[in-house]
Amino acid sequence: IAGKTIALYFSAHWCPPCRRFTPMLAKLYTDMKAAGRDDFEIIFVSWDNDEEEFDEYYGEQPWVTLPYGTVQDGLTQKFGVEGIPNLITIGPDGGVINKDAAGMASADPTGANFPWAPEP
Repeated sequence: IAGKTIALYFSAHWCPPCRRFTPMLAKLYTDMKAAGRDDFEIIFVSWDNDEEEFDEYYGEQPWVTLPYGTVQDGLTQKFGVEGIPNLITIGPDGGVINKDAAGMASADPTGANFPWAPEP
């Protein structure tokens, strides 16, 4: 993951908007990887209620995850996440590019504008 742009994906099995967004994001991810993009990674940060929900939901996702119950509370606080789905893009230098990139990702089905920096 070092040297890559990261997208932290805060989501949960019980969240209807997340259940709609996840398949679109998964397609975008697999299409970008299939096109040879190896300069990024998406990391799932679960807001699931229990490990069973987490396991079922993560089974639908093609990217990496943090182990259930480890650091999601700390990351939620660090980035001020108040609702899900939320996608936060972080540059290779560790600086936040966009704290709310889900909308921009939805509008960019090819990932051409990744990492979805907000307009000035």
